[in-house]
Amino acid sequence: MSVDLAAIGVATVSVTGTLGAAVVTQFAVLRGKRIEGENQRLEHDDERRDAARRAAADTMRSTYADLNSATRAYRTAIRDQLAGFTDEPDVERVELARKAFHDLYAAAQMIMSEHALEVAGEVNLCLGLGYGAWRNARIPEPELDAWFAGPGSEAAWLLRHALRVDLGVIEPDPKTADRLRTLRAQRIDLFGDDPDNPRRG
Repeated sequence: MSVDLAAIGVATVSVTGTLGAAVVTQFAVLRGKRIEGENQRLEHDDERRDAARRAAADTMRSTYADLNSATRAYRTAIRDQLAGFTDEPDVERVELARKAFHDLYAAAQMIMSEHALEVAGEVNLCLGLGYGAWRNARIPEPELDAWFAGPGSEAAWLLRHALRVDLGVIEPDPKTADRLRTLRAQRIDLFGDDPDNPRRG
């Protein structure tokens, strides 16, 4: 009888141990799957964030490149009229260039750094006032042509520099702050200190 009890006890312990091992193994498998699933989720989250960052960087580069081109095209379109590079006035070309610039400027404002935004705002004023003076003949054409050839060219350079800094292509240049102040002073000197009510004309 005692032998049978001992055998039963051994069998019970054996079965319990086997069941316990199976439970522990199953728990370990489930835990491993949960950890693997969490790791995959984190990996996918990282991939999505990286993809979003790459898409944002691509959008920024594309928008900035287009804005740089539009700035040059806008300035050049007006200057060609002033310098007599075209036989007939081409107002439509200027208007299209102006619209393209304004559309891209509006889009770029959403992603620009504060410094780039300051530069772009000044460039927008410089080009806009020059355009208004050209359309309304408020300033003699030779003087306005000299504006677009000198300060207008500087405005385009300053914007391009600010955009390249934003993109991390070049380091900031401390001298650009002085150049921006000079451009602002030249703009005020020619057009007045109130963009809505120029002194000239």
